[in-house]
Amino acid sequence: MVASEWGGVPRQEALLSMLRALWGIPTPELRGVVIGEREGAVAADFLYDGEVTDDQRELVSLAETYFIADFLPEVVVRFRAIATRAPEPLDMQGLDWWVYLRWEPDVE
Repeated sequence: MVASEWGGVPRQEALLSMLRALWGIPTPELRGVVIGEREGAVAADFLYDGEVTDDQRELVSLAETYFIADFLPEVVVRFRAIATRAPEPLDMQGLDWWVYLRWEPDVE
């Protein structure tokens, strides 16, 4: 069951803020973004195809800045950029909700 709050933030508010925070952030290498709660913080993992570049880390930091600007200072936010390898299946990293998934062809 998905929690009604993540890190003290109502789930609906976190999802809406995250959608706005993603405007202009996805690159072709971004496979997915998942959000939820980890260790009492609102957490989001940005799953990239291949090694994560400095530019991609900067984009994740920018999305984190946009997200946290919507909430009071006591809200703890932790966003991470994670390397993956397509076509391996994506893992939700222990979080709750996909907010972005790129289309990938089925592999047979």
